[in-house]
Amino acid sequence: MEKADIRTGDTVLLTAENIAGGGEGIGSLHGFKIFVENLLPGETAKVRIVDVRKQYARGRIVEITERSAERVAPACKYFEECGACQMQHIDYGAQLRYKTGIVKDAIKKIAGLPESIVLEIVPSELKWGYRNKMQFPIKQSSGKKAGKKKISMGYYRKGTHDVVDIEDCPVLHPSLNRIARALRQVFNEYGASVFDEDSGRGLLRHVLSRVAFGTGEHSVTFVINERHFPGSNKLITKFFEVLGKDVKISNISFNSNTRRTNVILGDNTKTVLGKDYIIEKLGGLEFEISPDSFFQINPVQAAVLFQTALKLADLKGDETVLDLYCGTGAISLYMARHAGRVYGVEEISAAISDAKKNAIRNKINNVMFRCDTVERQIKKLSSEGIKADVVVLDPPRAGCDIRVLEHISCFMPEKIVYVSCDPATLARDIKVLSGKYNVDVIQPVDMFPQTAHVECVAKLSRKANP
Repeated sequence: MEKADIRTGDTVLLTAENIAGGGEGIGSLHGFKIFVENLLPGETAKVRIVDVRKQYARGRIVEITERSAERVAPACKYFEECGACQMQHIDYGAQLRYKTGIVKDAIKKIAGLPESIVLEIVPSELKWGYRNKMQFPIKQSSGKKAGKKKISMGYYRKGTHDVVDIEDCPVLHPSLNRIARALRQVFNEYGASVFDEDSGRGLLRHVLSRVAFGTGEHSVTFVINERHFPGSNKLITKFFEVLGKDVKISNISFNSNTRRTNVILGDNTKTVLGKDYIIEKLGGLEFEISPDSFFQINPVQAAVLFQTALKLADLKGDETVLDLYCGTGAISLYMARHAGRVYGVEEISAAISDAKKNAIRNKINNVMFRCDTVERQIKKLSSEGIKADVVVLDPPRAGCDIRVLEHISCFMPEKIVYVSCDPATLARDIKVLSGKYNVDVIQPVDMFPQTAHVECVAKLSRKANP
């Protein structure tokens, strides 16, 4: 069977041979790849073809005829429709093996480097209840409840902007599920106005909530389609009544987002109750986390990730470290306790504001944070005569801009520590760097159990004669 013989709607018998970066099973018919959601390597299934492209096709399971011993019953009743998790149907030990394989595959095929540099993944201490952030879109369903349209909150249904109304998410910290249930009840009782993407009208768009594992503090942020939230005092009072007193709410804020966009947060966040942040304790440090700043989703495993980066940097105490895409400064502060000087660069002003506060809070005075694009600051720091011994890269999922990789030669650091949330873009970027740097080791870390996502920390050392 060739590609021309496969059409949308066909049913084929397929055996998965591997697993893709997104968690799909990969099988092939006469060399033509077919990706199938929830099909495990070694399993055979009747598969209905739903999409055919030039190089591959996608299919859905009709019936599994040979099951893998690694298949388990998902813990979440929403698994089949929710798009948040991809691996709940796989035994955790197998998840770890597949994730290590995903990294090795990317390093070999994209970077052209040997698989042997990839170590076995570090497991997560928490396999459930590890997420410290709940971020639910709010929708109004067409059904009726007590004479009112029902308000739904949850994750998006796979491949859509329809909301799966989630009563309990097993990967969320339990207190965040309690907050979500209380808010859903209050929204429905009050018949709260909900934003409609098609018309651009309505008030409530998203609700965000965070918990600090180390202090038990929580924040709640309402993302609204207005500058003000009419009737909010009454709603918040009722929310506290429903929630109870044993969940410590330290911050309630409104974020105004009046744009017709899929971007969740707007530019203006106003605290209406409590302080402007919550405090997380991690690795002997304290971090102020404001509602609109980034912080690692799995704080227990984040400490492992940061410690791994520190170990690979192998600091002796007098080095200058350049931390690019530093966010709220977590890695910068970890490094600063073992380095001579650290410069952190981040273009999101709220994150840099938090980073500076975190340095003061932790009495760390050998770190300087700059708010700017990484590309501009690399040139500026170099023009100031600053020489970096170690460069830390922690870019977003899209990886580094090619100009950043090229400009690192301005410093030619002895070591580069690259923290990545996407093995494919990591492989792409280290291939660029491998002309002047040896890729010594790549350590995968499981930050997100039950999903196909995997973080990595790579160490690169400068070649003697690049």
